[in-house]
Amino acid sequence: MQQEIDIARILRKVRDLYGYTLEGVADGLGKSTEGYRKYEAGQTDPTFKTLQQLARFYRITVVQLIAFDEESMIQIMVKNRTQQKNK
Repeated sequence: MQQEIDIARILRKVRDLYGYTLEGVADGLGKSTEGYRKYEAGQTDPTFKTLQQLARFYRITVVQLIAFDEESMIQIMVKNRTQQKNK
């Protein structure tokens, strides 16, 4: 039995976890706020290219994005911040 991925819920949770606004993520992707809002509302599914852009924006992989696990995401965020400070 296949499990359906609720990408809209994942996108909202990741954005909230990272502390971004809708506008901030939309700007980071070069998309309109309304266009990005439709992804989070489940009105439109993001393309794979958009998922790749989101993964780059959050500095994670597409698999990490789709398989969202809050604890793992927090560990990734801490690691990324540590690497940024050490540059």
